[in-house]
Amino acid sequence: MAHLGPGYQLSVPPWKPFVNQGPTGRISTAWSTPGTGNFVILLVDDPHPDVSLDTAASTSAQASRIGYHVTKQTVIPAQVAGAAAAKLITDYGPHGVGAYQAYPQRDANLIVRTSQGAMINLLVVSHGSGNPDPMSVIDSFRLTG
Repeated sequence: MAHLGPGYQLSVPPWKPFVNQGPTGRISTAWSTPGTGNFVILLVDDPHPDVSLDTAASTSAQASRIGYHVTKQTVIPAQVAGAAAAKLITDYGPHGVGAYQAYPQRDANLIVRTSQGAMINLLVVSHGSGNPDPMSVIDSFRLTG
C-alpha cells in the first residue's frame, strides 16, 4: 500500500496509520504490526528543522545504542533522488528488554534533507520473527516533488 506525504511516498503494510501534527507543523505518522507491535514504521516530516543532518544522524545512532544492545551499527551517506543529502543508519542486536528480549532487533533509519530544506526521518524497527526486512520499506521511499 502506498503512503503519500508532502513531497514523498513509500510502501507500507495495509495497517491503519496513527497521525500526529505538532504545533510547529511537524507531522508524525506511524504503523505497527496489529496485535504484536513487533514491526514498527515511524515517519516524521519536519518542514522547519532546526538541526543539521549530521546531528540528526548522530542523535539517532546514539539513541539506538542506548535503547537496546546494538552489536552492529552503520551510519553511511545515502542516495535519494532529488534530496539535498541523506544518511542511512542500520542497527542490529538483541532487543534486550520486555517480551522480545530474547529476539534480535533490526533497525533501519533513513534521514533525508530535501532540496527545500525540510527533513524527513523514516525509522523502521523489527524485533521478533516473521517480519519483513526493514530495508524493504526504506528502499521504497521516494521524493515526489
